[in-house]
Amino acid sequence: MANRASRSARSVAASVVVLTAVPAAGQLANPRTEGLIVECKDGKRASCEKLVEIARNDKDRYTRLCAVRGITDPAPAFLADVAQNDPDGSVRGVAAERITDQAVLEKIVLTDTEYSPRAAALGRISNQALLAKVAQSTNDDCRRVAIEHLTDQAVLFEIVRRGADRGVRRSALRRLTDQGTVETIGRADPDIVVQSDAAERLREAFGRTDVATLKCQGTWVTSLAPESLPLPEPESPPRRPGETGNTRTACDLSVFAGQTYRAWVWMYGLFTSKEAKLVSFLPTSGTCVVSVGFDPNQEALWWPTVTCRESP
Repeated sequence: MANRASRSARSVAASVVVLTAVPAAGQLANPRTEGLIVECKDGKRASCEKLVEIARNDKDRYTRLCAVRGITDPAPAFLADVAQNDPDGSVRGVAAERITDQAVLEKIVLTDTEYSPRAAALGRISNQALLAKVAQSTNDDCRRVAIEHLTDQAVLFEIVRRGADRGVRRSALRRLTDQGTVETIGRADPDIVVQSDAAERLREAFGRTDVATLKCQGTWVTSLAPESLPLPEPESPPRRPGETGNTRTACDLSVFAGQTYRAWVWMYGLFTSKEAKLVSFLPTSGTCVVSVGFDPNQEALWWPTVTCRESP
């Protein structure tokens, strides 16, 4: 009877430990490490040492990851060892997130082959030259991460101007701080999405009011350029919204008021097959709606029009 009562008491105590060992915000939960993490945080050195042992030797990567993340004030040498030598990239990444030694971080960026530890290290390094090297690479999976921490405006501008990947160029554009540079991109870039991003950044970051919104109604734009610049050929026919492999360009574009544009507008008119029509328009500082309307001068033909109105 006494033994049963003793076991019951231990069971209640264990339940209390489990209930109170709530991970901090962002802390992954793991039954094997929760209690030790709480005790380590409370200053129990033995529990911290046990977490270090688990992080180094446990066979389960998730358990090792939780241990690395949960150790209070880990030794820099321990973090460097795990970040460079753990067999799992996600565990190495968690360790790299906590490293401050710039030499170790740079080594991880240059020698690791997986995304997670390299991305974590790039988020911690201060070496702008290394960030620029990664950001300007044409085949580095971490280049967007590098751009997010790059402050060299000349390098960022070159990435926007010469980058081959639209997503990378858009990331670099968001880091530009010079209004004139952003406007140059918005008025001259050959990619309509990058143009739009630049105009929108002028409105949001610099309070510009000479930016209009171009919306599509029953049709969409796939090629757009200021009248003074070459207009790219229309992209291959977009699919209807909802079709498999939908490649159409979203039409909530930002354009400059007072600057004449030409655009290829794809139509699915009642009397037309899938085709592109050329249209010119002069935006006002409000909203311009691209729509398909009946052209009274052409029998049985729908024609794209752009109607612009000032902001109220």
